[in-house]
Amino acid sequence: VLTDIAETRPKIYLVDTDKKSGKNKNWPKSGDELYVRSVKELLKMVAKNNVGGVGVIFDEHTALKEDAVRICHEVSSSKVRLCCIQPAADSRKQVLLQTNDFVPGSIGYELNVRREGKRGPEDHDYFSIIRKFVRKVEK
Repeated sequence: VLTDIAETRPKIYLVDTDKKSGKNKNWPKSGDELYVRSVKELLKMVAKNNVGGVGVIFDEHTALKEDAVRICHEVSSSKVRLCCIQPAADSRKQVLLQTNDFVPGSIGYELNVRREGKRGPEDHDYFSIIRKFVRKVEK
């Protein structure tokens, strides 16, 4: 699936909120506030690197509530308009979100398992398939 995704030459944006190292001094360490702030930073990166209309589908998450639409409006500019297509989609019924889960899954494994040296000799580096498409913002 990741190979098929990579063949579309996607733009993949990543906000790395490393809660353990303490380098995110001005960021909340956990909870709804961290999630909402991460989403806002992610969409700022999307807006900065695109032109025209960009459709956004959010997985249902209690932290966002009505913030999904608000964030899309706040981050939009004359250069790019973020359109919140679905502020709370059910990923069990939304094929685009199901396919999307392979991307954050491989990124999460890279950042949370491989970074900490917990990988086993049989592990495959799935992140390498999409690495060149990832734009990272560290916070």
